[in-house]
Amino acid sequence: MHPDIQRFLETLADQSGYSPNTRLAYTYDLKRLDAFVRGLEGGEAAAITVARMSEFLVAEARAGFSRRTLERRRVVARRLAQALAGEQSSPAEFGKELGYGGTALRHPAPEPSAPPLTDGDLVKISVALSGSRSARAIRDRAIFNLLLESGMQISQLVGLNLGDSIRFGNTGKQPAEGGELPEPQTSLERYLRDGRPELVHGSNEAALFISQMGSRMTRQAVWAMLRALGKSADLERPLTPRRLRHTAAERMLRDGLAFDDLQRRLGHQSPVSTRALLDRLAYQP
Repeated sequence: MHPDIQRFLETLADQSGYSPNTRLAYTYDLKRLDAFVRGLEGGEAAAITVARMSEFLVAEARAGFSRRTLERRRVVARRLAQALAGEQSSPAEFGKELGYGGTALRHPAPEPSAPPLTDGDLVKISVALSGSRSARAIRDRAIFNLLLESGMQISQLVGLNLGDSIRFGNTGKQPAEGGELPEPQTSLERYLRDGRPELVHGSNEAALFISQMGSRMTRQAVWAMLRALGKSADLERPLTPRRLRHTAAERMLRDGLAFDDLQRRLGHQSPVSTRALLDRLAYQP
């Protein structure tokens, strides 16, 4: 855990005004903050700043957590920020950066849940993807199909390397002998054969998905690609990683994937996150 967070938790342990349950909840919240900041920095223990705390709160709101949970996370983030301000050699300057009075650590309102793609949307996207045979288009089709099939997060996708094991099939079933391969596997094999060799600049590049610059794609590049694809397909709502992940989860449910298997496939550490996603999907129009 980040040393700043660890020191703050040790301080809480020495104070009698916090119940064991409160300390446990704060520890869980700050572990999520730590994981979020490390994710921004590729796993490194980067500085805990007010800006990163604000980004964390917004991300948690978008994940669909309850208002009560979000409020608790806002409170513990504020207390951590105040503790860090007290450790600085120039507390006044750091206090100004924090924005006392609640201006920096605003409590964000949760965004509306992203509706899964309809069968009609998927047809439109398929047509848009088939409009070009360039290496970039071949790559984009492989990325879209893999995300749609697996439900993996963008950070996992861009972290894939050549030779990494990728699970195909919403229920994990393999096609019968002589049967047709799943579309994600077919499009990925085509990308490796016809797309990646044209995009990559050096033989030492380990990344699976290559940008136009010849190196590993970034999360921002995948976001931009999906948004452009949604516009090209003339979708009524933007195509985002979150919407595509919800679509993948819905398809897995339709295929009869068990709850525990769905939790593992989506990478949720807690079943609460999976249950919250299922509740949101149940109320889609």
